[in-house]
Amino acid sequence: MFLALQGATVPEQFGVVLVIEPDGPFDAAAAVRLVASRIPAVPRLRQCIQKVPPGCGRPIWVDDADFAVDRHIDVVDCPPPGDETAMLAAAEELLLNPLPLDRPLWTARFITGLTGGRVALVVVAQHALADGVGGLAVLGALLDGSAPSPDRSFPVAGPSHGELAAEAWTTRVRALYRLPGLLRRTPRGAREDARSTGSAGLRPARS
Repeated sequence: MFLALQGATVPEQFGVVLVIEPDGPFDAAAAVRLVASRIPAVPRLRQCIQKVPPGCGRPIWVDDADFAVDRHIDVVDCPPPGDETAMLAAAEELLLNPLPLDRPLWTARFITGLTGGRVALVVVAQHALADGVGGLAVLGALLDGSAPSPDRSFPVAGPSHGELAAEAWTTRVRALYRLPGLLRRTPRGAREDARSTGSAGLRPARS
């Protein structure tokens, strides 16, 4: 749904900005390695959306066999004067740039050179990957300092066309079995809504 709603100039993405105050000189390469080491704890960060053949249902998540950290994390210097306004402008540029759909739907950027020796970490993700609360959970898994979860085998091959078609048709048949009950409940729900509206003292507007 979020991908369908996405426009060319307004991507369905959200971003998080963290400002870090290093104890000493910031080691960008080590910071990238640290984040990369925690990615296996969130398998969705290594999955992309794949369209399926006609009649096989909706698009699915599959492991990105070509996953590479350097396609998702980079390091840039903050434009002068390195204050909060300049940092937020750099973060905004990343947020408004639509994420490529041929890879996992997230990106991260370390912005160095802030005043006071600070560093900003900007994480951007597509809403299809996680909502606001889910995004915070993903961020916590990457940065909370705990040991990453044991990795599962990667990449796992996606389902075959036959498996997708069988699942899609099974879903359709189940929906047909549920349809009579849904049709019976719909008039009942409409009557209950009408009674509730009447009991609240509301009346339809007169023409």
